[in-house]
Amino acid sequence: MQFSDILGMALRSIGNNRLRTILTILIIGIGITALVGIQTSLSGLRQFLNSDFASMGSNSFNIRWAGARAEGNEGGTARRSEPISYHEAEAFREKFEYPATVSVSVMARASSATIKYQSEKTNPNVNVLGVDHNYLTLSGYEMAEGRWFSHTEQLRNELACVLGSGVSRRIFKDGIDPVGRFVNVDGRRFRVIGVMASKGASIVASDDIVLVPLSTARAYMVNEQARFAVAVQVAHPSELDAAIGEATGTFRRVRGLRVTEADDFTITRSDSLAEMLVDMLSKVGIGGTAIGLFTILGAAIGLMNILLVSVNERTREIGLNMAVGATRRNVMRQFLAESVTICLIGGIVGVFLGILIGNQVALRLGSSFFIPWLWMGIGLAICVVVGLAAGIYPAIKASKLDPIEALRTI
Repeated sequence: MQFSDILGMALRSIGNNRLRTILTILIIGIGITALVGIQTSLSGLRQFLNSDFASMGSNSFNIRWAGARAEGNEGGTARRSEPISYHEAEAFREKFEYPATVSVSVMARASSATIKYQSEKTNPNVNVLGVDHNYLTLSGYEMAEGRWFSHTEQLRNELACVLGSGVSRRIFKDGIDPVGRFVNVDGRRFRVIGVMASKGASIVASDDIVLVPLSTARAYMVNEQARFAVAVQVAHPSELDAAIGEATGTFRRVRGLRVTEADDFTITRSDSLAEMLVDMLSKVGIGGTAIGLFTILGAAIGLMNILLVSVNERTREIGLNMAVGATRRNVMRQFLAESVTICLIGGIVGVFLGILIGNQVALRLGSSFFIPWLWMGIGLAICVVVGLAAGIYPAIKASKLDPIEALRTI
């Protein structure tokens, strides 16, 4: 008996049991959808994270306050730790001798500012940052309209601001050019000198932001307990470790820390958060893969049960085939072909739905369309293995039927 004949018989048998076949295909399809869908969305998110953090460069790091208390390195007593002050940040800028670009900034209003222009205003969820002349270089933002702060505006506490694209869209409607207009920021009248390009869906940057000169923020918007931050950018990623080492020593001196006291500040590389998030996504991917595999295992058990029932229902058909020349191997191949075909159909449906659903999730989070060729192949390979595993026992049972006894069955 030719393979084409065996496959034709398998397909006819599948067609004769449509309801069982459809239910089995759906179960397998759900498992493959979960497997491929989760991996597609995670792959898209990894791509998004890498491109998002790459916009900030892999050659920069940030220095921030670690918290209220710091422990001694070797059993020393805890000491009170104050936020990084403006004078400490500027002292670091002066004393840091490594060839690098240093920027000082402060969060003047964290998700609490309302920006107004005439009758239009934002919800009170806008961040206001006080920034210096180097901030634009290190932040990954780009100017879309207008200009950056001048040296004079930075020194003279000028009430000038640069708007994020989200803020600009909300309060300047009907094609109004925001540059040169006056807006109300935190109860003060600021002149808009520029608008930044949109960052879209981003983790490291926001469009709901207003930037003001650092001197202006210090004069009008922050108190002595404000938390200043320092960003440092070196020329090449290979210099990052050396720069971090020198920055740590320099900042310890600026903070007046003794040898036995731990750092009361944190230094974060620009790519470390991306690595941490990608690692978390990998763990989520393992969990999602396990869920998909358990679903497929359940489908395999259900398929085996259906095939066993099918053997009992088709004993007369099996006996007739064997009587007209079908060998035991032919019978086994027929049942295995049925099992693998059902699994592959379910797998193809699952791969299609998985790519569709996974990319919908990824696209909503700002990633580009992604086709997981590797997981498509893995998913279909799993379907073949599951089909063989689920069909092998029913196939052996069917092949061992005595054709004479089988033909006696009514």
